[in-house]
Amino acid sequence: PGIGKTSIAYSIVNELGIKYRMLNAVVNKKTDFDIVIEEAKMYGELVLIVDEIHRMNKDKQDILLPYIENGMIILIGLTTSNPYYKINPAIRSRCQIFELYSLNQEDILIGLEKAKKKLPNIEIDDDALELIAKLSSGDFRSALNLLEISYFSSKDHHIDVDSVKTINSKPV
Repeated sequence: PGIGKTSIAYSIVNELGIKYRMLNAVVNKKTDFDIVIEEAKMYGELVLIVDEIHRMNKDKQDILLPYIENGMIILIGLTTSNPYYKINPAIRSRCQIFELYSLNQEDILIGLEKAKKKLPNIEIDDDALELIAKLSSGDFRSALNLLEISYFSSKDHHIDVDSVKTINSKPV
C-alpha cells in the first residue's frame, strides 16, 4: 500500500491518451462492469483500471474475459496480494504482471520534502522528517498522513521528534 500503484495506472492512461474507467472490485457491482463493457463496445477499446482486483469475484472476472481476450478491454489491475493466487488463471495469462516494491526511506524523504512545500509556515526538524519516513514502513500515504496530522495538530506548525512520537500510533 502507498507505493503509487494507482498513480502509475493514471500516468499510463494519461500518457497514452486512451479512454479509461476506474472501478474498485470491493465497491463496484457487476452492473458497473457491464456498463464498462458497453462503453468499450462503443469506443472500440477502453482501459479498465480495477483497484483491489484480488477481491474481484468470479462472476465479474468471467464477464470481462472475452473482452480482454479480443482486446476491447485493456485491463490494469491493482493489488497488494499475489495475483498468481488471487486472479483467475485465464485473465492472468492474458496480462503482463509487474511487481512493485515498497518505497525505501530515501524515496519517502524525497516525497515528504515535496509535500512539506504545500504546508504554509511549516518548520520541521530533519530528525522528525526522518522519523516519519521510518515509521511509514515504505508506505508514502502513511508518511503523508503523519506529516499532515503533525502539522495540523501543532499550534505553531513546528514539528519535532517528540511531537511526531506523540501523534504516532505505530511502535517507534
